[in-house]
This record gives sequence, structure tokens and C-alpha cells, in this order.
Amino acid sequence: MHNIKTNFAKIVEVLKDILSNKINEKGNFKRRGVVPIFSDIEVMALSFTAECLSIDSENYLFSKLISKYTDEFENIISRRQYNDRRKLLFEKTEQVAKVNGIRA
Repeated sequence: MHNIKTNFAKIVEVLKDILSNKINEKGNFKRRGVVPIFSDIEVMALSFTAECLSIDSENYLFSKLISKYTDEFENIISRRQYNDRRKLLFEKTEQVAKVNGIRA
């Protein structure tokens, strides 16, 4: 299997370039409330990483993150939080994917 952390880091950098004028310095979109530790950009990048590596099962993804990548992902969120945040970021993720030719 490919290295999830390496791909994740590359995708985070690409997303920062694409969304530089829409996110704050911590990688989050403007919103009220608590600033999350695992940023919006990181949630989007984890979603794109799983898609690029053909990881269809979130259960498999999070079991890999917990078993092999605990040191690389110190601020990883729970699977439930990931799903909730990914739903909130769905429109923004789709816009990035369509504009950059990732999805049709």
C-alpha cells in the first residue's frame, strides 16, 4: 500500500494553494465557534487521499491510521467527527474537485 501520510501531505499543500484566499492561517474556512485541531483543509485532504488510494472503506482507512500512522497523525479526529465535518465541507470539496478536473 502507498504511504498515506506522504500523499496526504502533498494534497494538503495543493489544497492550500488552491484555497489560499478562502481559508485562514490554520487551514479553516471562516465560521463561528471553536477552532478545530484537525483543520478543514486536512479533512478535505484525507478524503481526497482515501479516494486517490482507492480506499473505499472508512473503517479500513481509520484502522490503518490508528495502527500504522499514529505518530504521523497526532491530531487525527474520530471517524464520527470526520464524517460530520466531511458532510459540512461537501460543497467546497466538490467545487475544488470539479474546477481542478478531479471529478467529472
